[in-house]
Amino acid sequence: MRILWLANTSSNAPLDNKTVRGGWISSLENALTKHRNIELGIVFMYHKTFFSKVGNTSYYGIQENFNTKPRRVVQRYFKLLPDNVKEDDLKSIIKKFKPDLIHIHGTENDFCQLLTKENIPSVVSIQGNMTVYTHKYFSGLSKLELKPVIRIKDYVFKSDIYTRFSIFKKKAKREENCLKSAKHVIGRTDWDRNIMRILAPKAKYYLGNEILRPQFYDKVWSKKQKSEKFILVSVIGSNIFKGLETILHAAKLLKQVNFEFEWNIIGVQKNDLSYRAAIKLLDVSSNDININILGQLDADALINQLLESNLYVSVSHI
Repeated sequence: MRILWLANTSSNAPLDNKTVRGGWISSLENALTKHRNIELGIVFMYHKTFFSKVGNTSYYGIQENFNTKPRRVVQRYFKLLPDNVKEDDLKSIIKKFKPDLIHIHGTENDFCQLLTKENIPSVVSIQGNMTVYTHKYFSGLSKLELKPVIRIKDYVFKSDIYTRFSIFKKKAKREENCLKSAKHVIGRTDWDRNIMRILAPKAKYYLGNEILRPQFYDKVWSKKQKSEKFILVSVIGSNIFKGLETILHAAKLLKQVNFEFEWNIIGVQKNDLSYRAAIKLLDVSSNDININILGQLDADALINQLLESNLYVSVSHI
């Protein structure tokens, strides 16, 4: 069987200077490639055209339209969608690979156009939903609260949150149009199922859980030793609707009641807009409220943080 993936990540493609992303997608690739009767093709956006074949897996990188800093500034200035894919590029890959099934990972990119244009059986995995996010985008940090921490250079180079939100809404509209034609969707949660009843009413829904990277199955949490401080940990994105300010607010309240704790935040940098806005809104610094901003961690470092913690806290406005 020949399966063609279209994804936001290059998965296990042999690229130079590779960024660690999409761990569950690469884990799924590892699981599928164990089956000799499966030929896998993976399509992703890249700064240049790319092709490589490793075993039974073919990797296709499609060159981004805005693959330089000046081009990206122009794209943002005119509020163009950054990931538009030429239909001919996709058709060329499909013609070469000849898939029996097309699997689109996520509805937030332009690959979802294939749901409306190809006769080959296709399925799309739900990785989030931009249509819903547009309604909660400024739910934690308002436009007014964000304004003081937006830098002049963000306005000059059109990387400010207001420009990004305008582009985000365009992506949501594209997502909404594509899902109307979906015949098969894969989700994990009741939330996925419920929103697909509205956005993809013609589609058959399938439950498909995700595979973690192998390291996560090798360890078992067992925090038996008592420590002086109660250790919390959260893994959160830097998007303003993810709820970082809620974590900082909770930490501030814990500090006020003299609770001995330490809260480690993974996935956020101190230079991120969400962090800068949250500390200004609450008039605190991370050190004042026992918050450690750890940034991006690889799998092993993340596992160690989880094992050393007493409690995992998941936060989101969605």
